Amino acid sequence: MIVVDTSVIAHLLIALVAMLLAYRIMEGGSGRVDDDLVLTLCTTTRCSSYDAEYVAMAMTLAVPLLTWDRALTRIFPEIARTPRTIVD
Repeated sequence: MIVVDTSVIAHLLIALVAMLLAYRIMEGGSGRVDDDLVLTLCTTTRCSSYDAEYVAMAMTLAVPLLTWDRALTRIFPEIARTPRTIVD
């Protein structure tokens, strides 16, 4: 008999969904991010340029940004989501 904690299975499913979404997005290459959009995001939200690059890419591709960064999910609720929201 094998005993498995269901929370472990849930975390593995979350990781799998995130990985599959990333593969789907990256099929055509990583794409190009609009520098003006990145700068606008930085100046209007005070987030880092590093974070703004990811947000801008998600906006450009019209896909959700999966992140564990709670600050990003608060600043960009329309685009940034935790992986848990995908499986809930």
